[in-house]
Amino acid sequence: MKNAWLVDANAILCYLLKDIPASNKDAEQFFEEVRSGAKRAVVTEGVLAETVFILSRHYQVPRSELCETLSGLLRYKGMSSEVPVFLDSLATFEKTGLDFIDCVLITRARIAGVGVFTFDRKLAKELERKRKK
Repeated sequence: MKNAWLVDANAILCYLLKDIPASNKDAEQFFEEVRSGAKRAVVTEGVLAETVFILSRHYQVPRSELCETLSGLLRYKGMSSEVPVFLDSLATFEKTGLDFIDCVLITRARIAGVGVFTFDRKLAKELERKRKK
C-alpha cells in the first residue's frame, strides 16, 4: 500500500486527547488528511488494543464513549485496517465486560467459523451466547 502510514497508539492518543502541546497540531493535521482520504493510515490490531487499554484503564474513558470515538476514527476515509473486524470487536467490547482482545477473538472466530480454545470463563460464556444467536 503505497503512501500509507502505520499509526502508533501514541499518535492516536495525542490526536484524541490533545495532551501533548508540541505534537497536537501535527496529529490534528495528519488525522484530518486521513479523514478526507488525502492520506492512508493503517491501524494494527496491537495498536488498537493498546489504545483501548490505555484509554479505558489509564484515562478511565467509559466504554461507550471509547467505542464511539474509536469507531468514528476507524471510519475515516483514508483508514486502511481491518475496519469491519475492529468495529465488530468494539461493539462487543462496549456491551460486555470482556477485555478488548477477547472481543477480537470472538469476532475472528465468528468470521472464520472456528472455535476458541480458552479457559477464560467469561470469554467462553460470551462465545456460547453469540453462538446461540
